Amino acid sequence: MSEIVKRLLLNPFVFAQLLIVSFFVNILALASPIFVMQVLQRYIAYGVSSTLITLVTGVIIAIIFEFLFRNLRHRIARGLDKENHKIKQQVLHRLQSSKTIFGELYKQAKYQSIDRMLQLIENTFSANAIIIILDLPFILIFLVTIFLIHSALGAITLFIILCVMLISLFMSMITSRVTLQTALEQNNEGNIIKNIISQHSIIKLFNYELIFEKIWNQIISVLLPLKKKMQARVHLSISTMQTVVGLTTVAIIGVGATLVVQGELGVGGLIAANILAARALSPLIKYIAFKPNLQIGLQSLNELKNLTNVAEDRIKGSVIEKFKGKVILEKVEFKYPEQKISLFKNISVSISPGQVLVIAGNNGTGKTTLAKLLLGILEPNYGSIRADETLINQLQGPWWRQNIMYLPQEAQFINGSFKVNIFGQKISTKPTEVTNVLTDSGLKEFIDDQQNGIDALLSSGAAELSPGVRKKVALARALTSKGQIVIFDEPTETLDQLGSAQVYQLINKLRQEKKTIIICSSDPYIIKGATA
Repeated sequence: MSEIVKRLLLNPFVFAQLLIVSFFVNILALASPIFVMQVLQRYIAYGVSSTLITLVTGVIIAIIFEFLFRNLRHRIARGLDKENHKIKQQVLHRLQSSKTIFGELYKQAKYQSIDRMLQLIENTFSANAIIIILDLPFILIFLVTIFLIHSALGAITLFIILCVMLISLFMSMITSRVTLQTALEQNNEGNIIKNIISQHSIIKLFNYELIFEKIWNQIISVLLPLKKKMQARVHLSISTMQTVVGLTTVAIIGVGATLVVQGELGVGGLIAANILAARALSPLIKYIAFKPNLQIGLQSLNELKNLTNVAEDRIKGSVIEKFKGKVILEKVEFKYPEQKISLFKNISVSISPGQVLVIAGNNGTGKTTLAKLLLGILEPNYGSIRADETLINQLQGPWWRQNIMYLPQEAQFINGSFKVNIFGQKISTKPTEVTNVLTDSGLKEFIDDQQNGIDALLSSGAAELSPGVRKKVALARALTSKGQIVIFDEPTETLDQLGSAQVYQLINKLRQEKKTIIICSSDPYIIKGATA
């Protein structure tokens, strides 16, 4: 509830409008019970037709206005949906601007369903939820009206409302933990289904069916008892509320009947009080039914707020006006948080424009990690990395990466055309530049064979491409930056002899252009060409 109240307070003008309209909605809701009371006490007692016509006309007008005000209120409340849009924008910004968001968080199952969390937040903090909360204080209108009819009936209604609130508190205590555990396990269940769909061919080819079946059964074995427990408690809550409503009717009618016999209350007042008691309980019962969803929504919101704790990319920082391209590593040491010992330490080297530094080593020795340190994606635990004489952690992240031609070991792509994947936002590139990039990367012949050429679409992260073609597409993408620094991670891996020869030729060309070249590779021909 606190999140909804917070949103209302942040929009005082909208909040005031909602309060005023809600007041009229609840005042107009009194029309029906008052109509019943007046018909029984006035028309039936005296049989004057004009009285009935007046009462019917009045209540119809009130009902129509209540309908209009309810829809107006919902329309105003929908205006607060912009807060959900802001959350989506903030999450998108964090996903794109955080350095290591997927390294630190995406490994956690709960963050693999960010889309589901956003949907839960949107459904939880909606116009309907705001209206449920807004109606709660207006219970007093119905309660005061019952007291005006007769204090004894008002006291009964007040006692029942207090009992319902205590029951709600108790039910919340016994269901909140189960609700959150169930939501987490359902999240795990959804992630397994996603993996089965996205990795279907791998599962079939390498007989992983039993592994996934075992994981699935483990999740289900935990999820089913939780679901049963939650369903049982939700059913208990609903049946309790239904029982309370029934007991309310019994109490109001039972006590009211004695008051009618004693002449302290009319039959019309008794029936009106019963209707009003039900109206008074209605907002509270709606809130109790909504509360489990509210807990899940708040849990999702809090989890997404943790994204703000992840280190953000440097948008502010310095740039080097006349960048020469010299890179200096001084006593660089790095280890991942889960590691006990450093992946590497005391690395010191200076690379000048026109030089080729080759980082060789066995798998797992940190070649790719060192490349990420140079990119500024990771930061060393000790030591420093400088561009010319400036620490790279003082440079603007986007500016620094624009000065780097980067080829990752495992290339990833977005769903879109070859042109979008290679040139990104520079899709208005001149035809001659496109041809040069495709030729230098060895991709031109492949693109020429495509029906739509460079505008041919890639889907599923370019999973349909062979590893060699994927490498060439990634190489072409790297060349579009025209940066002074070249960082290639295993550039000839997965390439055939011709493709490797094209890479060697490209490296020589970049060297002649006085680029600062850093290559992570075990290729003997590349190692042989090292100059730094």
